[in-house]
Amino acid sequence: MKVYLVGQRDYDGSDIHHVCISKTTAEKRWEEIRQELIHKTRKMLEEERINKSESGMQIYERSLKNLSEPTPELMDNYPQEEPFIREMETE
Repeated sequence: MKVYLVGQRDYDGSDIHHVCISKTTAEKRWEEIRQELIHKTRKMLEEERINKSESGMQIYERSLKNLSEPTPELMDNYPQEEPFIREMETE
């Protein structure tokens, strides 16, 4: 039986948020995590703008662009946080 592990990862490791039995459900959960990360990144970008940190703004702007990718297989936001789906076979 296949299950789908859904979570988020960055340079420091990964966290699994959901274990799904259908790919459709996994994709919905992936999208929820992606939207949470977009919201969080927008807040961080706004803080960097207030602090007038050019390097911080560049990091979060690039991260927002990468998180805009709606396809799990094409998502690449490393080393910043990104959602993932991992297929796993169980017995």
